[in-house]
Amino acid sequence: RKLRSAKSRSRSKNGLSDGQHVLMNPTGPPTGPLMHVHAHVACPFDGTCGKDCVGTQYGGRRLPSHVRAHLLAKRHRGELIYYSFGMGQDISFDISMACILNTTALLFDPSPHAAEHFKFVMERLGQHGNELGTAVDSKLECGGCRNAGERKAYWSWIRHSPSPRSVFRYMPVALSNVTGTQTFYQAQTQQASGSYSLVADMRDKGGQVGRNVAVRTASLQKLMAEFGHHRIDALKIDVEGMEVKLLELFLESKVLPSVVFVDVDAMCCCHGTPMNCRRLKREAKEVIRNLAAAGYSHVKHGQGDYTFFRMRSLRAPFPTARAA
Repeated sequence: RKLRSAKSRSRSKNGLSDGQHVLMNPTGPPTGPLMHVHAHVACPFDGTCGKDCVGTQYGGRRLPSHVRAHLLAKRHRGELIYYSFGMGQDISFDISMACILNTTALLFDPSPHAAEHFKFVMERLGQHGNELGTAVDSKLECGGCRNAGERKAYWSWIRHSPSPRSVFRYMPVALSNVTGTQTFYQAQTQQASGSYSLVADMRDKGGQVGRNVAVRTASLQKLMAEFGHHRIDALKIDVEGMEVKLLELFLESKVLPSVVFVDVDAMCCCHGTPMNCRRLKREAKEVIRNLAAAGYSHVKHGQGDYTFFRMRSLRAPFPTARAA
């Protein structure tokens, strides 16, 4: 698969002090009651990329039927916590998961393209029968749509979504191992709407002069503390090469979601030098082995999209929140 359009980062040039909040103009509640999306309601993009697959052909990921069943059973016992890092210009998977799991979707991506796309989506979400209108940039409106037919289908699903806008909370913040400001890089071969990466080695010649951007970043601990969360039940990571380091952080922190949907771009979509790309691929294979050692099984979709799941935690009751 071609490297995803703009699925990462950009914004804010100012760093953060230890006591400063990282969230910027969040939309919607972080948690909430059941949305009353009933079982007979068709969730958008559910199955459009194939059997046991959620999302478009471009942005879809595998959700095995037995994993879905255990997630839904767990959802009936309490609120599921869903985090998504990296939206880009195809939000189909997140829209569908919010509906399927009947829960709030916490979305993180500081890319200006992602912010614009999220704005387009929220303007049209649930607006049955309304025309799409004139696009400022067709790529911003649907980065993964290859033609007018796919673009029309994408926005038809958005307009007919049963999920209210209030369940989507968007923060222009990138997940990193540090809280502060870092640089995102673009490849020389990418267009202006192309994706960014925190990992310079994923991009040729250290990125494009004039297109590399400074963005606000936050650690996992910082973000979870902001929301008062002690666990994550379902997690999506699509961060253009940073996924290996982030998965290592999750393993080290003992925050082990029941299900992890991750684009391992180092396995397929590196734009750096051959030597750097081979090294990144070796590191990706190692973290996949470490996930297996932590009890995760996995299935694949396409070249680099993995769904990792821990059946033990899927079957387990919700843990009791730790004392402050």
